[in-house]
Amino acid sequence: MRRLLSLLKKLLKIHLLESLLISLIISWVISVQISDRTDFANTELHQDVMERWGAPISQAAPSVRYVQTGSVFTDLKKLPLSAQKVT
Repeated sequence: MRRLLSLLKKLLKIHLLESLLISLIISWVISVQISDRTDFANTELHQDVMERWGAPISQAAPSVRYVQTGSVFTDLKKLPLSAQKVT
């Protein structure tokens, strides 16, 4: 019984360390990709976004916009809100 418990403890420790390592690596890769956004302004994607958005991108994130359910995503309209604050 003690051998089984010690084996389970060892497996648990190894598994937790490996899982933590995988999580840290994935988090690092995602953070590098998110922080490296300087080349976005020079891409065709930027032009496509500006065509669809209809104005230069001057804010960190788009304001609240909507598309009719089931419609083709070709244009965006402002929501009729007095304040566009998302909580």
